[in-house]
Amino acid sequence: MATFTDRRGQAWEVELTAGDLKRIRQKCGVDLRDALKPGGGSFTEALDDPERFLELMWLLCGQQATMPRDDFEALFDRDTAVAAVAAIWEATWDFFRGRKAGPEARRTLLAAVDQVEDGTAALLAKATDAVRAGRTSSAGVNSSAESAGLTGDRSPSPN
Repeated sequence: MATFTDRRGQAWEVELTAGDLKRIRQKCGVDLRDALKPGGGSFTEALDDPERFLELMWLLCGQQATMPRDDFEALFDRDTAVAAVAAIWEATWDFFRGRKAGPEARRTLLAAVDQVEDGTAALLAKATDAVRAGRTSSAGVNSSAESAGLTGDRSPSPN
């Protein structure tokens, strides 16, 4: 089972059911199968939209929450969001490919998640340096996944 930890240190479980997939598709327009495909798609679009991302997280973890939704959403800082995305990928992989794909394929997926996290950390460091140097224009910091080398062959194949 996939887990992530929020900014206050609480662990959250992410485990998918067919009902979850349907609710997520209906309520936030995200088909989690897109998480296993390179490139764009509704999952990638949701990651770029904080409201859709938080809706997705509430649908996946809200039943575990012992707090109002606004308090749950306040637990998501940058590190929590990155960890939550990795947990979603892992849970999606387990649901769609899991045992059928085997342990080597799962290790490949987790290595790809690590690369994304490393790329995100590098982008944030570059952005921090640019802000400190007073360069906040788009020319000073390129925040695209392509510039971090997060596209192409590094994406895990769903096959």
